[in-house]
Amino acid sequence: MTMQFREINGKGYYVSATTVATGKPYRIEVTAGGLPGVKAEDTLPRRPRLHDPFAQAGGNRVKVYLDDRSGIDRYRIRLFAAKKGADGKYVPVSRKEYRFDPSYNNSFTDLITETYHEFSLIPDERFDGRDILVVLQTRQVLVKDEVLLLEVTGLTSASWQYLKSLQLQSSGDGNLFVDPTIVFSNVDKGYGIFAGVSSAWVEIPIK
Repeated sequence: MTMQFREINGKGYYVSATTVATGKPYRIEVTAGGLPGVKAEDTLPRRPRLHDPFAQAGGNRVKVYLDDRSGIDRYRIRLFAAKKGADGKYVPVSRKEYRFDPSYNNSFTDLITETYHEFSLIPDERFDGRDILVVLQTRQVLVKDEVLLLEVTGLTSASWQYLKSLQLQSSGDGNLFVDPTIVFSNVDKGYGIFAGVSSAWVEIPIK
């Protein structure tokens, strides 16, 4: 697979014209003059399946069903305020803080806290192969006719370990009594991350 450098929205990326396939392994090898070559490998996880989103003005609950497949899946959940772009499609503007509603989320009892977060990392151990209702409580009251975007991202073992290590590192930041967390790397003979993710987005108009 050949990678070409492209600038997209002011940022530089190495992009391939080849369409990637779920479950197929991919390897990247990088060389530079005077330095040893490095390599990393991962695959593309399954894209999450979402349906029946709902949010009501005046409240603070956002509901959606997550249809989990049998087998190991790992997810990252993020919620965004959205606006309509020039092409008529909604795009994320800012992250919304949320927590799991303890009245509904029996599958996430170990993740239910009083603290609001900008993202959550969730394995499917408690609900493998089930279609479950996920209910998020937002910090702010929902406003009628605004639109939210919910992003649920499928993660491989590598992307899960990387994001989890970043989360642990951030939680201990500034605490002198906590040992520093080593951020996960899957680059052979180097440092960094080459990991697959697959995101599903759903628009949630506030009614």
